[in-house]
Amino acid sequence: MARERADAVVVQGIFFSKTIADLAIKHRLPAASVFRSFVAVGGLMSYGADIPYLFRHSALFVHRILQGAKPADLPGAARRAWRRKDPERVAEIIRASE
Repeated sequence: MARERADAVVVQGIFFSKTIADLAIKHRLPAASVFRSFVAVGGLMSYGADIPYLFRHSALFVHRILQGAKPADLPGAARRAWRRKDPERVAEIIRASE
């Protein structure tokens, strides 16, 4: 990462880990992934589907359909949420790595 002078790291798929997050912090690179758990292991942010929310929400649609609602009549919904570390905590992590 440092040798190629990257400006940021986007971790794709399931290849996120604490090691990758630690390397990004060590080289002072912002790191993002599509999985929320990447933030929990030290990544800066995630942007992607909230899988537990989707499962809970889909159960409501199944319930409504089983109660007789027509699928075409069910509302569509868009939910957007960024998960990130507290900016002060990020600054603290970067200062600690210097």
